[in-house]
Amino acid sequence: MKYLLVLFLTGFSFGQTSEYITIMGAPETNVLYRGVENPLYVAIPGVDHKSISVSAPGVKKAEGDGNFSILPKNGNEVMVYLVYKNQDGSSVAKKRLFRIESLPSVIFTESRMNCSPEPCKFTREQLSKATITAEVPGCHHLFKPAKATRFDLKLPGEGIMVIEGSKLNERAVAKLKNVKRGELIVISNIMATIERYPVLPTQIPPTVIEIID
Repeated sequence: MKYLLVLFLTGFSFGQTSEYITIMGAPETNVLYRGVENPLYVAIPGVDHKSISVSAPGVKKAEGDGNFSILPKNGNEVMVYLVYKNQDGSSVAKKRLFRIESLPSVIFTESRMNCSPEPCKFTREQLSKATITAEVPGCHHLFKPAKATRFDLKLPGEGIMVIEGSKLNERAVAKLKNVKRGELIVISNIMATIERYPVLPTQIPPTVIEIID
């Protein structure tokens, strides 16, 4: 379903696609995420920001020159309209079509390790020093990665250990020394609070780790 804002304007043609409307922090993409405010930025060379008008369902002005936000709710696309005045006083109307997608699920991440595809590859030393974090893939312009507040650790031949915080505790590090190369470790029930993510706190799916030393 496509959302189009009906503008009661005369003399405007919205036939041109605007390269001036971009997603702040991710100018190369045209994807907006449903249910959260997505930052938009409008910059037109030689045009006063005060003469720029941006219109679409869910759009509002944000603090700072050229800054706007849009809160998509329904549908799969939204057209954003842009109207501005040139230095000679003439008006120009442009538009840009954005896709609307649901937010990706939160995933486990450890920036120094390769976790795609699973299993993640860790040496015992790397895992003992790792900071367990959570992130929303592809959405770094919206959400910063967050450290885990707790997680469960399952080592081969051991019961589940509940770890408070984002790093292995001394007991877990000691038992990790007994894990052999090629054996698998499971980190599950990872809890993290990602600021502005709609569901807080967030529980991340289990992650399998292979020991490689």
